Amino acid sequence: PEPEPPMGACAQDAENLRASQAEIEGAVTQCVIMCFGQGVPCNSMCIQGSLGISDDCADCFGELMVCTATNCAIQCIDGGEDCDMCRAANCNAAFEECSGVDPSQI
Repeated sequence: PEPEPPMGACAQDAENLRASQAEIEGAVTQCVIMCFGQGVPCNSMCIQGSLGISDDCADCFGELMVCTATNCAIQCIDGGEDCDMCRAANCNAAFEECSGVDPSQI
């Protein structure tokens, strides 16, 4: 049987998202710093400009970045495992539901 087609806002972006994990991490970090306190629209526009992903997919990333900044700012100052664990506990499920992408795969 054929594999299920990807679902979610990032379905058409999935291949691009898998291709460049380091680029995604760098872009997310830059956008979070640049858009700190400015909310989802700033983060979405920034990540879309950096990665060339669709509007809807960029909105999922914007929500993820704001959620991470809101819930995990202390743990994510230096990145690393504490940040990943906090994001997983607080934000990843909503991102995966929105985007259709498992955040641990990008």
